[in-house]
Amino acid sequence: MKTGCPVLRQRYFSHLKCIYRKDVKDVFMSMSVTSTDEDVVKIGMLYLITSFLFTTPYKKQVTDATFSLIESEDIETYAWEKDFFKNTFSYLKIAMTKRTYDETTSSI
Repeated sequence: MKTGCPVLRQRYFSHLKCIYRKDVKDVFMSMSVTSTDEDVVKIGMLYLITSFLFTTPYKKQVTDATFSLIESEDIETYAWEKDFFKNTFSYLKIAMTKRTYDETTSSI
């Protein structure tokens, strides 16, 4: 993947120190007809990935690594299933520790 500041970040988010999912949504929803098709698709993929595929807290920051992945040729061969599994498993563990009932008193 590329190193340095990702082009999409510079072009659409340079005014922000930290970029959150809401910022990606706002940029995607406000893209105009003057935006290039390539940028619209890439911001759309970024929006899909950060808002729907990875269901993390709404305030979750979008990393430069995510921008770099979107801009790289590796996007089509990236091992998404590993990240999805890791993310899902992490949240399942959190959910299992926050049970709302006591298993010892519930009947089968």
